[in-house]
Amino acid sequence: MADIDSVLEQVREHYLSAYVVAARDYKIKFDPSSPEVLLEIGGREELPYPYRLYRMDLMSGAVEPPNMTDFNHDSHLTFAPIQFTVSGKLAVRLSSISWNAVEFESSCFARESELLSNWALKWLDVDEINETDEHGFGGYIHSITYPEIESGKCSFSVDFGSASIDSFYELINVFLNLGVKELSIHSGSYHV
Repeated sequence: MADIDSVLEQVREHYLSAYVVAARDYKIKFDPSSPEVLLEIGGREELPYPYRLYRMDLMSGAVEPPNMTDFNHDSHLTFAPIQFTVSGKLAVRLSSISWNAVEFESSCFARESELLSNWALKWLDVDEINETDEHGFGGYIHSITYPEIESGKCSFSVDFGSASIDSFYELINVFLNLGVKELSIHSGSYHV
């Protein structure tokens, strides 16, 4: 798993280092401002709670109406797909990803599983119990989409924001506990 750790750390660092610069520049332009502001998105009332939440990358009330900005890096790292097996039960194919746009595709599972929603709530950190770092980042994921079913597959995406790679591994374990046998991870929609 050391190779996977290294790849994930590089992908996370590539995104996060640019996000830090964007947050610093944003604070110069908009003061006061804050990164990772948690919002509940209207019009999603039919979805379970975690899928209605969204952490805005950058937000400021210094202007009217408030400024809300999403940060997307203008580049991403690429690597040859990595295949690995978890506990001899879950076959995973990890292709090039962008830390803020990771797509998961697997055989279908119970979309309203508490395993998945509890993972999301933990890493969204709704109560903001995490301490923030010197950049104002709290180690949060920024969003998770509600799993969609298409052609017998379930898929959803996660913006891992400032979350550690532990969040990624914990999500892999959620798939394992859901009984998923095959999992594809990529950022295909984002990298087109």
